Amino acid sequence: MPEAPDDQGDDMGRAALIVVAGIALAAPLTALPAQAAAPVARAAAVAATPPATTTPLPFPFLRAGYVQAPITPAQRIGALTRPVAKGDTAPKDSHGARMVRINGRLYYHPVVLADWGTQNLESYRLTGDTFYLTRAEAQANRLIAMRTVRDFAWYYPYTFDFALHSLPTQVQRAPWYSAMSQGMALDLFTRLAQVTNDPAWRAAADHTFESFLLPPKAGVPWVVHTDASHNLWLEEYPRWPWTKSDFTLNGHLFAVFGLDSYARMTNDPRALALWDGGLRTAAVLAPRAFRNPGWYSDYCLAHGAPGAKKHFVHIDEFLHAHAATGSPTFARLADSYALDYPSTSVRGRFYVARGRVTLSTLREGRIVGTRSLAVRASTSVAVDQRLRVRGHGIWFHISTGLLRGQWVQQVPERQYYIGAGPLLRYLIPRTLHLPAGPNRVLRLDPSGFSAWTVRTLSAPGTSKVDRSGVIRGVAAVHVASGPLAGLWVPFGTGRLD
Repeated sequence: MPEAPDDQGDDMGRAALIVVAGIALAAPLTALPAQAAAPVARAAAVAATPPATTTPLPFPFLRAGYVQAPITPAQRIGALTRPVAKGDTAPKDSHGARMVRINGRLYYHPVVLADWGTQNLESYRLTGDTFYLTRAEAQANRLIAMRTVRDFAWYYPYTFDFALHSLPTQVQRAPWYSAMSQGMALDLFTRLAQVTNDPAWRAAADHTFESFLLPPKAGVPWVVHTDASHNLWLEEYPRWPWTKSDFTLNGHLFAVFGLDSYARMTNDPRALALWDGGLRTAAVLAPRAFRNPGWYSDYCLAHGAPGAKKHFVHIDEFLHAHAATGSPTFARLADSYALDYPSTSVRGRFYVARGRVTLSTLREGRIVGTRSLAVRASTSVAVDQRLRVRGHGIWFHISTGLLRGQWVQQVPERQYYIGAGPLLRYLIPRTLHLPAGPNRVLRLDPSGFSAWTVRTLSAPGTSKVDRSGVIRGVAAVHVASGPLAGLWVPFGTGRLD
């Protein structure tokens, strides 16, 4: 899950200094000291009128026909491989609900609550320790206590102003609402309902889902709309009129995953339709509207704002969409984004062939100085970071020795990371179709030594692949089954579904 304050709180210092607990739609905002917020009721005690289960979809939108594929708990968005620590130094109220500090004041943040709740529920899944379940329920209870109601729908307000991209003309005025937090709360309530079988959590999920069934309207909460091309948008930063909204990709997809969870629990055709439409929007617009070939992807359509953090979130979301649908569309999106700008995290050795090599000094991702060095015999250097310099390829940071602090460029076959420079690990296997005849592939041994080899197939065949990497400076996928198992096949060889 995302580090929520970084997505909707990079500029929290501009927040309005109010704290709101348990507001209703028609009620005025009431300023309260954070620690004096109303006690959080047990979810079952909330007077929850059953939602109108026949509420129709709010408007027509385009769909793709995606079908939910079976997934394991470990393949769900936000899945953990180890539990979070029991010790928690983050600010919290007397009931254990997390808060965020802004200009010295404490506020409830819907995404922080939903994210921390899900992390603790994941920790409960991994350990069976009810400590984590109790802490997850505390976050969910606080969301319910702070809800705003429109018709049968529950919305979770942001009670601070937020200047999107630090732009004074793009301030989300409190109270404001977001499809991202709605989707993450929906996911949390759905998982709680599945884990506990408590009908109160199912009711909370039903009421939250209703927020995706109400069209945009001035003066009331809303988070869903369509654009002029009938693409469905689950809007992270809604603005009125909807044309002034931000059209943010990562928040849209987090809302999609909330719908995915709810649809798997309920089989509600409306949830499936919204999930399908939301995925279609991403599939259509991510390759051309958000992608910047050879660079970070854009954060939103309204302002662009390419950057590292959300670029890597996009890649992770595409991998989860691939697992949820089985559609290669999303795996290919993950591939293209990862090749545009791969993860910066590497640690190993870098091979440099005999000859002249150019070393550079980088500052803020730009080349500010170069020097040429004669390498009299092939060698290797330790590296600890990988960056793309826009328009100048991939560079690795030398971490030890006389050349420490310099950067060396990746050049296929001459200068490259030894071993498999990581790209992606797919959540579900992909299918590689290879033609009959000779296929030039890469062999990589445990020591990191790599070499080209040719394997001849007597007939066309298919194999499963489980991850991708960069071998000898060449992007390739790892074959996990079939006659080429254990080998690496360069991208562009055969067809990869």
